[in-house]
Amino acid sequence: MEQQLTRRKRNIILILLSFLAGMVYFIPYFQLTYYDQMIRILGLTNTQLGFIGTAVALVNFICYIPSGYMADKFDAKLLLILSAVGMAVTSLVYSLLPSYTIVLIIHGFFAIFSILTFWSPYLKYLRMLGDESEQGKIFGMSEAFRGVMATAISFLCLWILGSIGNEALGFRTIIWVNVAFFIIIAVALAIVLPKDIKEHDQTADCEKSYRMIDALKLKGTWLTIFVIACGITVYMCCTGYLGTYTTQILKLPESIASTISIFRNYIIVFLSGIIGGVIADKMSTKSKAVSVFFALTCILGLSLIFSSKVAALSIALTLFLSLCFNAIKSTYWSVMGEAGIPIEMTGMCTGVISCIGFIPQILVSPIAGSWIDAATAAGNINAGFNKIFILLGAASALGIVACLLIHKEYTKKQTD
Repeated sequence: MEQQLTRRKRNIILILLSFLAGMVYFIPYFQLTYYDQMIRILGLTNTQLGFIGTAVALVNFICYIPSGYMADKFDAKLLLILSAVGMAVTSLVYSLLPSYTIVLIIHGFFAIFSILTFWSPYLKYLRMLGDESEQGKIFGMSEAFRGVMATAISFLCLWILGSIGNEALGFRTIIWVNVAFFIIIAVALAIVLPKDIKEHDQTADCEKSYRMIDALKLKGTWLTIFVIACGITVYMCCTGYLGTYTTQILKLPESIASTISIFRNYIIVFLSGIIGGVIADKMSTKSKAVSVFFALTCILGLSLIFSSKVAALSIALTLFLSLCFNAIKSTYWSVMGEAGIPIEMTGMCTGVISCIGFIPQILVSPIAGSWIDAATAAGNINAGFNKIFILLGAASALGIVACLLIHKEYTKKQTD
């Protein structure tokens, strides 16, 4: 595809895909931003709202592998448009503020349109936007744009909700705004996206239909799973607990902690996507670059165990840590080519990799939460956070090993 697109059109496609990625993972997780409002407006209990999150996570997990199959079997362009349209229609039903049972079903459909018809086609299109030398920059820029878009939408919706006196009407309005964005993106994708890669490459490999067993037999699939699982573990340790670390351990006022969180979660995410992508493409291999990010993350994470008595130093460490772990998240998918995953198997392989590699998303939070609860009950909350930082360090160390294995595999093939 990269040979048939001008740089300008490729950049437009990258921005559109990133915008859609930010959108499809915003509205299904409204409870992260509008928790109290959802309880009041929809008449939910805390337990019911928790089950909504569980329903999304469960359907996501079920849909990863079928998403890979669909990305290879059907036109990725049509699947992406279907995702935008499906999210728009489902959101319209959501705006009716229905009963809990219907809300639960709606979130199941959100998961379907954000994973089944979107996730693997999205990754496949990103990989098709450039050759192997550009993968780091493409994935990094997409993550950066995705963060910027999600941030802009979040602040827009907060402004709308605060400007409308009727809370229920305000909530419905922000859903309608999201519907409008989904429709605009669907139309733009229909106009701008070229046909799927199979329309441009009629080689025997591209015409072949791949099965899940083919992906599982591929060594590169397991090497990439290794990297992704380590990266997700690091990401969950950091995003879930650095914020509360600044208040519970460093004893910062909530207003200052919130300001630091905004800088860490928005500005640094944008910078790390760009910086990480550029560094990944500049180094000899993507896997080598990601291993460097893992190494820095390991050092910074373990340093937090010993720095808590110096608040300024600890804050600086968390900010640099955020830069490094977001650089990992921005670039870890770019190692697929070096791991030996053919581009025509991207759809099926990303489905399998996501299903297995994202398992830490389910495990890390309850484990880390239990450590903090147990440490708090024992009167030594620092011990709970120290265990989290040790887990972060261990996952980072394993991530280095995973990246070096891919680097070794790639250099071996280059010399053969």
